[in-house]
Amino acid sequence: MPYDEHLVGRIRAALLPRRREVEEKKMMGGLTFMLKGKMCCGVIGDTLMVRVVDGKYSPSLAKPHCREMDFSGPTETGGGNDQAKTPTMIQSGSITLDHDVQT
Repeated sequence: MPYDEHLVGRIRAALLPRRREVEEKKMMGGLTFMLKGKMCCGVIGDTLMVRVVDGKYSPSLAKPHCREMDFSGPTETGGGNDQAKTPTMIQSGSITLDHDVQT
């Protein structure tokens, strides 16, 4: 599945001026952005995938257009802890401003 090049461009514009050590890697049928060897965000199709900081995972799922990543089998969150081990998926239609990419 091809990924949304426009959304990738917006992520690059938000990340690269602040973090020169960010690496891009094609994986999971999309493009991921790696920081210190770990995925921080990515794009699969027209969907933004983001790693959420500890303690904010459950509240992030309550936001409109957000859902748990669900295309690769069981989640890694396990046992109800709130440890940001599973990325959150955000539909690109809800990302209308460059500010939305940065927050």
